[in-house]
Amino acid sequence: MSSPEKKYEKYIGHDLGTRKWKIPVDRLIQYQKVTGDTRPEYLKDGLMSPAFTCVLVREAGNKSTREIVDENGEKLIKNPLKILHASQGYEFLKLPKAGTEMTVKSHVSNVYIKRNKLNIETVQECLDEQGNLCIKVKNRIVVRDGGF
Repeated sequence: MSSPEKKYEKYIGHDLGTRKWKIPVDRLIQYQKVTGDTRPEYLKDGLMSPAFTCVLVREAGNKSTREIVDENGEKLIKNPLKILHASQGYEFLKLPKAGTEMTVKSHVSNVYIKRNKLNIETVQECLDEQGNLCIKVKNRIVVRDGGF
């Protein structure tokens, strides 16, 4: 991994906000039935399936990387049409139950240039009602030349 250029180091650690989201019981059950995964622990016990995490990330998403600005109001991403989704990874520490109100905290974890493209890595930490880290989501987007 390339180290960040000085120009972009100031964005590392940038807070993308905190948001609360309640895992809807009906949508979780509907999702499990549609995907054909009708295991009792997901339907009867209400555990959130790891596959349902994409819904959590989408619904509980915080401020977009497109909105990141520095102290002078200059945008990190100048042209959002040049953004490509590069990767997404999940770390499951504990599966929350349906009905749990999740707190999702997001921040920029790294910014660097690789192959003439700006790479922006973010982390979303999903905490349960007791403040326990349940899921950690790592995202990376690539901004092509002309977009930064």
